[in-house]
Amino acid sequence: MMKIYINPGHSDRDPGAVGYETERKLNVAVCQHMDAHLQAHFLCETRMNPGTMDSLSEICGDANSWGADLFVSNHFNGGGGDGYEALVHNENRVELGKVFEKYVVQAGQNSRGVKLRPGLAVLKNTNMPAIINEGAFVDNFTDIQDWNEAAELKALGEAYAKAAAEFLGLEQKPVSEEAPASEDYSLEQFVRDVQNATGSRVDGIAGPETLGNTVTVSARVNPSHPVVAFVQKRLYTLGYTQVGAADGIAGPKFDLAVKAFQKDNGCYVDGEITAKNLTWRKLLAMA
Repeated sequence: MMKIYINPGHSDRDPGAVGYETERKLNVAVCQHMDAHLQAHFLCETRMNPGTMDSLSEICGDANSWGADLFVSNHFNGGGGDGYEALVHNENRVELGKVFEKYVVQAGQNSRGVKLRPGLAVLKNTNMPAIINEGAFVDNFTDIQDWNEAAELKALGEAYAKAAAEFLGLEQKPVSEEAPASEDYSLEQFVRDVQNATGSRVDGIAGPETLGNTVTVSARVNPSHPVVAFVQKRLYTLGYTQVGAADGIAGPKFDLAVKAFQKDNGCYVDGEITAKNLTWRKLLAMA
């Protein structure tokens, strides 16, 4: 199975470019959506830099030792320009850049083109095809205002996912709207998926870091966050089959299932999954 290494640009200690938005925050959101779309629609494995790793040599080494087939580093730009850029190592990787550019343009962003950057560490020190995506300029209000909201970041992440899938020739997962969320979805895999989607160290063991990085999700708050699909799958496995298909959207069925879980597990019954009201702790088997 093909492996895709996803690197949110910069780290938890480095905000990246700062303007009307902070780059690091947007990088993480786009990467989460990219990962979620790949996992939901294509047969592949993914690994995401959790944010604690900011040494470029360490990041390249992690991707190389894992045996990734594609390295994708997602950034936002600074310097007052306008539009998307695809950065690749040399002429042999121009086609890779063009595939990503195609899907970004389809998503509605203008492009500044595919550019060669032979001196950039993650492009020259990875053993697999690698690309750096610069989605928009955070210090150009006209540019970033179209790519800083939840739905826009989701669209950009999905564009990157589709581009990666086309470049690698990934096989699509069978799609059935009537399919259940999951019949066998282990706690360890759920924890790993949540850790991956929220930028925590991925080890399958829920601890303070995992809990601290969780976000509130409900039918009203972050209804399309990448963790929603994983919660749907876990709730179904736990017997809350009213949650329905794992479509990644927290709607009325999600609300009913969460409230039923909360009632059964001594949580405040409001349909919102937060660490404060113990629901995340219960789902992660930490309490």
